[in-house]
Amino acid sequence: MSESRQTQRGDERARDRARRRDSGQSKASLRASHPRTVSRAAQGDLQEINRPREVIGQLQTEGRGVDKEEELRWRINQLEKDKLELSSKYNQEVSGYEAQLTRCRALLEKGEAQRQTLEYELAVMKRDTAAQKSLSEDKMASLITHNQQLEGLNAELRQRASDLQRALEITQQARYDDEKSLQAELRERDHLIHSISTERELLQEENRRLDSLLQEQKDTLQELKDRMDSVQRDRERDAEKLKVRTAELKKSMESEEMMKKEVETAVQRVKALEECVESERAAHLEFKVSAEVIQLRLRDVEAALSVEKRNQAEAASSLELLKHRSGEVERAHTRERERADNTQHTLTLDITCANWTGYHRLAYHCHPPADTAALNAVKDHLPDCAGPGTITCRRACRRRPVPY
Repeated sequence: MSESRQTQRGDERARDRARRRDSGQSKASLRASHPRTVSRAAQGDLQEINRPREVIGQLQTEGRGVDKEEELRWRINQLEKDKLELSSKYNQEVSGYEAQLTRCRALLEKGEAQRQTLEYELAVMKRDTAAQKSLSEDKMASLITHNQQLEGLNAELRQRASDLQRALEITQQARYDDEKSLQAELRERDHLIHSISTERELLQEENRRLDSLLQEQKDTLQELKDRMDSVQRDRERDAEKLKVRTAELKKSMESEEMMKKEVETAVQRVKALEECVESERAAHLEFKVSAEVIQLRLRDVEAALSVEKRNQAEAASSLELLKHRSGEVERAHTRERERADNTQHTLTLDITCANWTGYHRLAYHCHPPADTAALNAVKDHLPDCAGPGTITCRRACRRRPVPY
């Protein structure tokens, strides 16, 4: 832009100098030229000048097209920031083209300046056609030469413009294809983003469901752990109770075994005591028989005494002896009765003690034996108590005490 401004300023200065120079020459030539010749030449010059005007108009329209192309390029470059390498290449080409367009614009401005100069000169020549015939011919020749140069330059510019147009079309087609590809990529990315977002929502929902399920499982597991702990504690308590009950059962079984043994021992003792009682009963019956015999004898003695009153003095001693014997018999009978009562009471106590917790009382002194050996020793001594005499089982056992 700075170079174009400097070029414009230089062109303006050149036009000013040319105008001053041409104004002096036109005044002198107008006086010497013929008016008809100048008019014909002026018409040819006007035709020649109109051609550059048309060319300049076309160039201006092309320049406006180029401005639109620059704007389009700028927009495309703004949209394609992700294509940096390709954009840099295209920007380099566009910068070159812009430099060329700038030079073309400078040339166009120079042609415009020349056109204005020619119009000014044409007006001067119209006024001074008669005076500038020879000068106009020379100038026409120079103008034709310059016009030819301009035509060549115009053809060159047209060729460059066509090349630029083709390059622009190619670039636009490439940009259009890139835009289509970018739009397709954007649509594909949008579709992918939509699918990813949908999948993400599904995953989040599944994650929430799994979290809730995991929390429920954790709660269930904690509840099961609590139940297992309570069940384990119950099992431990039950195991302790079972151990205690097992120990109690063992003790009860041991005590039951001991009780069984003691019951068997007591049964054997009861049998022995029953045998002893039977022997005592037999002795008691014998005692009754002997008492009856004694009573009969007493009756006989009384009868004999009544008959033998005369022998009373002799029989007094025998009577006293018989009374003494009868007293002894009565005392023995009383003792037998007491012994029978004591035996019955002792048997009752032994049966009661057999049902107690291991404490058995012997029939002969009602003391608990120390062990089974002592009880067996008592059993061994019990048959000795079944004699037919008047002594009791207690006294017989006292004669043979059993060690505890």
